[in-house]
Amino acid sequence: MSDEFLSTSWWRYDRYEVDRLYIRPAPGARLRRYDPWQENTAALARWRDHEPPYITLARLGDEYDNGLLFGSLSKRTSAVSGVNYVGADEKLLEAVGDWCSRYGLLGVLLTGLQAFTTAARYRPEAAAFWGESARDLPTTRTFELTAGQWRLCDTILSAPWLGRPTAATGELLDQEVARKAFSQEPGLPGALPEPGLALRRNYHSFGAVVSWRLQPLDNWAAFFPDLDPREAATFDYPAPLSEAFGRLYAEPLEVFLHHARIFAVALRNLKHPLPPVGAAMTAEPDAYLETLRRLLAFVTPDLRSDPDHPERLTAQWSSPSLLSTLAFMAYRDLTGGGRVGFCRRNACGKVFLARRADQEYCSPRCKATAKKRYQRHPEIAQEAIRLSKQGLSVAQIADVLLLSEKRVAAWIESDAREDERSTERDHQSGGQ
Repeated sequence: MSDEFLSTSWWRYDRYEVDRLYIRPAPGARLRRYDPWQENTAALARWRDHEPPYITLARLGDEYDNGLLFGSLSKRTSAVSGVNYVGADEKLLEAVGDWCSRYGLLGVLLTGLQAFTTAARYRPEAAAFWGESARDLPTTRTFELTAGQWRLCDTILSAPWLGRPTAATGELLDQEVARKAFSQEPGLPGALPEPGLALRRNYHSFGAVVSWRLQPLDNWAAFFPDLDPREAATFDYPAPLSEAFGRLYAEPLEVFLHHARIFAVALRNLKHPLPPVGAAMTAEPDAYLETLRRLLAFVTPDLRSDPDHPERLTAQWSSPSLLSTLAFMAYRDLTGGGRVGFCRRNACGKVFLARRADQEYCSPRCKATAKKRYQRHPEIAQEAIRLSKQGLSVAQIADVLLLSEKRVAAWIESDAREDERSTERDHQSGGQ
């Protein structure tokens, strides 16, 4: 698969503000569209030690997980909005803001979203015939994801019992009446969600029996904090991935960190798989891989016209969200020779992408710091040699002492050579 075919599109602001409830654009921040895949590829070509965004996201997930585990963070629910908020320290909030300023929000709401139909309202007729002026007709608007693109479908409700034929532009219909008319409309695909509903595909609840579910649009209030929550079910949402959508969209901090943790757990279990626990895990013995598989399922092949030769088509891949794009990056790296590593420096332990077989530190700085530690503390080498003589393998010693296997093997080989030289000297002395 050639990298030239890999192209995605996403929105990001140049600055975000993060409180304990939301990640949202800072006042006066500029919204720009960019290509996460091509930007990551270009950065890797310029800087050999460039870290892909899914790795730095996983580190945020690890920090969040450790904070919950050791009690420095907490989750609560706002009595006003009903949104979970995080009792996080300022350092984590700043790190989340910096990550989002570089890559944008994850697009959690769009991940798994297949179609949604906004509340029925009166809209101008698409075309007028024989010189007639356009009328306002009862209409539903459905957005459906097809091959990475959001397709708009307006349906004029033709049921004769709907009432007055015209009304003011934008006026809402009674939604129960509209749903009844929508369900009886001839020629509509049966899979389209009714007005006020969204069709979603589950991607992270492994014990769920149903993969698809209908979600009321009033559940979207958490992602549009500037809207009155009472209007979430009937709001006229713009097309996903449009600039108008990007300007309205925000993400709850707890939701963002939860998905960062999904990457952290998936990568950590790739390195150190956990045994299955309970009935749900028995059904999904490789649940950590299933997380990435389900996110990858939303990335689809696509076609586009060649700008230099309009008669030709070029191949590309399309992703509905940054979250799925990051899963695709991990897929490409981990099936292309890369592996998940955890820094061997005792005080670090960060997850990193190892592009070389002998890479055991997350950065040159950690490698240099660890080397100084060995030079200042020769007793560490002595302990490694002692454990080796007790029968522990190089890998086991490295795990116990949080050292690189290469370093442990070098100490053991050096000690073995010294033993051989000592034995040879003893033979020579005995012979004399």
